[in-house]
Amino acid sequence: MKTQTLFLLIFLFGTLLASAQETTKKYHNQNPGEPVKISQCVVRNDLQIICDQAVDFVTFSDRNGRIVYQASPVDNKISIQSLDTGFYLLDAYVKGVKVKRGIVKKI
Repeated sequence: MKTQTLFLLIFLFGTLLASAQETTKKYHNQNPGEPVKISQCVVRNDLQIICDQAVDFVTFSDRNGRIVYQASPVDNKISIQSLDTGFYLLDAYVKGVKVKRGIVKKI
């Protein structure tokens, strides 16, 4: 019984690991020359993402790497009024490309 449980746990762990690796491959870091730009790095209320295609979603992480805000932009524009003043790491996901930028939220 213990051997079967152990094999089952190993199988489940391997399945979860493979799924995580596929997700990582799907959203790779952007290569130079890709047509995705973040319009500004100091923002008060609204952040505009300049891109030929629609942005799938964005995440904002604090300095400790915790995701504090996640949303899907409308017309590649996102309101960050609810975020506190400070520095955030922005991850924007566009058609399999992950774009990372540092953003400062101002009052």
